[in-house]
Amino acid sequence: MWHGFKGCAGWKAWIGLAALVSSACSVSSDSRLPWVRVDEVAWTIGDDASWSQIDEPSGQWQVSAFSDLGGQDEIFWLRAEVTLTDAHVNSTEPLAVWLSALATCELFWDGEALPAHGKVGSSPQEEIAGPIDAPTFLPPRMATAGRHLLAGRCSTQHRQREPLVGFYFLAVSTYAEFIELAGAYSGIAIASLSAKAVAAIYFLAMFVLVRERSYLLLGLLSLSAGGLLVVEAWRSLVGYTYDWHFPRLYGVAAFAWLTCALLVLFFVTRFRGRYGRGLLAICLALSLVAFFGLPGWDAKVGAFFAIALVASTVWGVGAIRRGLPGSVLATLGVVLCLAVFVWKPGRFADQTVFLALDGTLALLLVSRAIQARDDSRRLVAERLRSARLEAELVKRSIQPHFLMNTLTALAEWFERQPEVASEMLDSLSQEMRMLYDIADQRTIPWSSELRLCRSHLEVMGYRQDRKFRLETTGINVDAPTAPGVLHTLLENALTHNRYRHPETVFQLIASRHGAATCYRLETPLGEALSTEPDRSSGGEEGTGMRYVRTRLEESFGSEVGLISRVEGDVWATEWTVPA
Repeated sequence: MWHGFKGCAGWKAWIGLAALVSSACSVSSDSRLPWVRVDEVAWTIGDDASWSQIDEPSGQWQVSAFSDLGGQDEIFWLRAEVTLTDAHVNSTEPLAVWLSALATCELFWDGEALPAHGKVGSSPQEEIAGPIDAPTFLPPRMATAGRHLLAGRCSTQHRQREPLVGFYFLAVSTYAEFIELAGAYSGIAIASLSAKAVAAIYFLAMFVLVRERSYLLLGLLSLSAGGLLVVEAWRSLVGYTYDWHFPRLYGVAAFAWLTCALLVLFFVTRFRGRYGRGLLAICLALSLVAFFGLPGWDAKVGAFFAIALVASTVWGVGAIRRGLPGSVLATLGVVLCLAVFVWKPGRFADQTVFLALDGTLALLLVSRAIQARDDSRRLVAERLRSARLEAELVKRSIQPHFLMNTLTALAEWFERQPEVASEMLDSLSQEMRMLYDIADQRTIPWSSELRLCRSHLEVMGYRQDRKFRLETTGINVDAPTAPGVLHTLLENALTHNRYRHPETVFQLIASRHGAATCYRLETPLGEALSTEPDRSSGGEEGTGMRYVRTRLEESFGSEVGLISRVEGDVWATEWTVPA
């Protein structure tokens, strides 16, 4: 891959660069000169100033491809023949020699030294590392048509390890050509970084507002992808001396690994499934194998993305099959990235990955926005249902016949036994206050529901001049329950049965079934006023049971089971609440 302009030696180079940018933009495709690329060089170990001259050099020289040159413990020289044409000579643009290598090199053109970048040395203390990409102006007086000798005096004392390829590129062309390439790559990098920065700000802001984990993961994914772009584009945008190359490569690998891990984590978190943790563990293990087992850095990073994209695609397809909301667009995003990877796997790690990730993040953003819209609509619907249930609970508790019968009984007690009437009034007022307190809540503790029900049984006992009692077994008074559910079931039992005994006992039993809790209410069957409590003539649930079912589903989800049936001399109602 061509990384464009890298750090020049000193501010004068930057002034020259700025002066050439405008002229570079005006170079038409027809006037561009062919690059004179050096593919083969002669080289030898040693240090002899005469080797820069055109004359036949002394010593033992080897010939190899420029990219096959390796690092040496000592100073070494290389020589290559460069042929310029009349087109190069007559060009209005200044020529330059471009050297890209993990080495410090002093270049000579036909025996005359060119401006140096760094200082060649026989030890790390003596060598001053030069830029990994060094553009050097070629004075017009040197740029004559014909054959020329390009010689280099080189050292590699600041390499932390021997790379697969240490010498990348050596060529002669116009400076404007190099600037155009640098500008094209840098422009794409800056545009892509801007997109990732905007995405990160949006996702993290949404996480702060709504505390949704998927927003946090998408924000971190955007930041990590932006970090990967920064360390990857560092070479083109700013440049560095070659001794920083391996630290940069470790940074690239670290951000690539983090980006891939966050991508898989987002999918298994957003679309929950049974084997999510296992898939994440497998991806992390395969990434470690790739990092330590593959030889090249592009291969390592490419393997990271291949593992993450395949795993995310497989998980996304599973989410689509399960019908999870947002899974189609999210999976389409990683499929797009995977298609780009398959299209150009060799350039994916350091070129196309950034634009591909922009497309992926855009689709993930749209997917999350659609889900947020659906969540908002569902929240509005739930609030409307809650308001309706709240009104239903209050209406059921203050219905006219209940109040009229209760007030009539209260008046009779005031005539017969004022002290009993006072107790009945206290129970009624307590029941009304508790109904007001719990009507707008999604769940309440069992202790509150039991107090409400016992107050209601006391009021009904005073009305009918009998005793109604509620006994409980296995109830955790701190556990949540849907407000008014038990109250409605007891009210149904009292409404649809005529109890003749002086005392009637209702039984509420709780039992654990795995992670769920099953509740069972047993109400004695008295002299029934209808064939089945709270059943319409058509056999469907009446308003009371519909309220109970709706309240349970609102509080604990649609998986709540509700069964009501006759069992011997009791009417049993059972419902199961998940953990």
